[in-house]
Amino acid sequence: MKLSQKSLKTLAIALLCMFFSIYALHHIVGAAKEKTELFTVTQESVENTVMLSGLVFRDETVLYGAGTSCSYNYADGEKVGVGSTVALSYYIENAELRARMETVKSKIAILEASESRLHIDLREVDEQITELRTEIAINSARGDTAFLDKAQNELLVLLHKRELAEKNKRDFGTELAALRAELTSLSAAASGISKAVISETSGYFYSYTDGYEGIYTSTLAENMTLSVFNNLMQAQPQKSASAIGKVASVGKWYFVCKTTVEKAEEIVADETYNCVFTDNAYKGKLPMLAENKIVDYTSGEVLIVFSCANMPSGFDFSRTQRIEVAVAEIAGLRVPAASVRVENGQTIVYIIKEGVCRPRKINILFEKNGYCFVSLPENGEYLMRYDRIIIGEKNLYDGKVIDY
Repeated sequence: MKLSQKSLKTLAIALLCMFFSIYALHHIVGAAKEKTELFTVTQESVENTVMLSGLVFRDETVLYGAGTSCSYNYADGEKVGVGSTVALSYYIENAELRARMETVKSKIAILEASESRLHIDLREVDEQITELRTEIAINSARGDTAFLDKAQNELLVLLHKRELAEKNKRDFGTELAALRAELTSLSAAASGISKAVISETSGYFYSYTDGYEGIYTSTLAENMTLSVFNNLMQAQPQKSASAIGKVASVGKWYFVCKTTVEKAEEIVADETYNCVFTDNAYKGKLPMLAENKIVDYTSGEVLIVFSCANMPSGFDFSRTQRIEVAVAEIAGLRVPAASVRVENGQTIVYIIKEGVCRPRKINILFEKNGYCFVSLPENGEYLMRYDRIIIGEKNLYDGKVIDY
C-alpha cells in the first residue's frame, strides 16, 4: 500500500522524535552515572627521618644587675659587642611603685608586639594559640622553666592579636598612649639608683636565664659520656635573683641526645645531617654534624653529640628540645592508601590501561597521611610513574572494562 505524502511526513516526524528521545535518554543516564575516579601516579623523593630528644649546650655568660628592675637596650637574639651597655639596672625604694612600673612596661611590650600593619587572620591566630598551648603543656611536664617564661608572653601577644582580629582593628593606639603616659608619670615620681650592665664578651643577648648556663657548656658536650649525661638529667638549675640576662658566644653550639642502638643505626659519626627542631619557633633545616657517637651494646643505649655553627634569627635555644634527623632520601611513587589491595598474597593496585582494568604489583616503603610511598618498579608487572590508579571502586578484576 502506497503511503500518502502526508503520512510519510507524519512518519518521518515520529521517527525523528523517537531518535531524539533515545539520544536524550542516553545522555541523561550517562550524566547520572558516576565516572570512574582516577589517580595519576607521580614519582617523589622523601626524607627518612629519626626523631630524637636531647639538650642544648653552648657557652653563655650570665649578666648581673645591682637593682630590682631592668630596662633592656637589646632584643632577645640580638648581637652585642664587647663593652656594650645591654641594660640599665636600677633600684627604686618604693616597692609598690616599682611593681606598677614593671607591670606597665610589660603591658606596653605585649601590646606593641600584638600590633600589625596587615590584616590579622582570626583562624590563623586561633591555630597558633592552640599550638602554643600544646607546647606549653609539653614543656611544663618537662620542667622547662625558660621556655614557659617566654611562652607566657607569646601567648598573651597572640590573645591580644585575637582581640584585634575580632574587633577588626590593627593596633592598640588608645591603650598604648594611656600606658605610656602613666609610665612617664611613674618614672618622674620614682627616686632610685641606676647602674649600667655592660657585656664583657661579644655574642647574642638574651633577657632570660634558666640556671644551667654554667652546667651545659661546650667543653662538657665535647667530652660527654653516657654516665655524665645520665647524671646531668638530675642536675638542678642554679638561678640567681640578680641575673638580668646572658650573652651566648658566637660559634659552635651542641645538641646531645640519648637513644637506642636501633634508632641510631643510620646515624654515622663525622657525617652532617639536615635537622629540624620540631618544637621550635624556627622551622627551617639546620646542618648538624654528628661529632661523636658513643654506643653501649650492653645497655643498648647510644649517645650522639651533634654540633652546629649556624645561629639563625628567631631560633629558640630552650634547653630541652626534639629534633627530626634526615638520615636518608628515598625515591618512590605516591599512591592513595585506600586503593591498595592484597590478592593471592600479593600487594597490588588496579590501573586503567586502554579502557581496561589491570593489576600492578607494589612494594610499600611506608604510609603517611593517607598515602603509601612505594618503591620504583622492578619490571613491567609493577606500578610505574604516570599510571592511572582506579580509586573508589570495590568490584575490580583483571580485564574489567572501565567507563571513564
